[in-house]
Amino acid sequence: MLSIQDFNVSEPDSDGDMRAEASFTYKNESKEAQELILSGFHVLTSNGLVITSSTDEHEDLVESAGTVVLNASSSYFKDVAASQSLRLLLNTVGCRCVYKDIGEFDILHGCVTGTNDSLVLDEGFVVQGISVSAGLPDDDGDIMVEIKALVRNTTSLHTPRIKIEGSVKGQNGRVLDECSTYGECMMPSETRLLGASSYFKKSRLSGARVSIRMCLFIPSSCDQAMA
Repeated sequence: MLSIQDFNVSEPDSDGDMRAEASFTYKNESKEAQELILSGFHVLTSNGLVITSSTDEHEDLVESAGTVVLNASSSYFKDVAASQSLRLLLNTVGCRCVYKDIGEFDILHGCVTGTNDSLVLDEGFVVQGISVSAGLPDDDGDIMVEIKALVRNTTSLHTPRIKIEGSVKGQNGRVLDECSTYGECMMPSETRLLGASSYFKKSRLSGARVSIRMCLFIPSSCDQAMA
């Protein structure tokens, strides 16, 4: 269920620019908790002609049957439509998240470690291999550690975000640093390489290992409302 609580359009500023804002109540009507809500914010004229459109990502945990109040806004647009009554078309996509610990791997200088074993993240989303590498020191004596995952989407579903996360630990088990991608989308039947990296002094990498985790967001509900 999606309901728009407030919809306001600002007065034109000195440059003739306007902006629309809204708050809305979102209810998770799926059977699983959702951790990412995508909203599309479309400002229309009274007869349905589009003025501007924007998207937002809301990282809120919403349990099944739970609700949350969210805010969204448009990009700026000129006051060419100020004399007309404006309408808001709002659509949302709620996504559940799958977390999977891949394993812990050695970080070796001049060598690529990892695994070529396939791992199923969720039905149809498969990690086809993981690699970890450490390069040569740069001019500042820093070494770049890279983690990579080759992922295949064998489904007909689109995922708005999939990411790889790494936690680099010293030989005593203390976490030295963490790295991750923000998250990339994957289309149906696509194979994509995900990668993240961080820099370390050579001395800190003696006996170091990296723990890798994957996060996959899958759409589980969609809705639309107008004000």
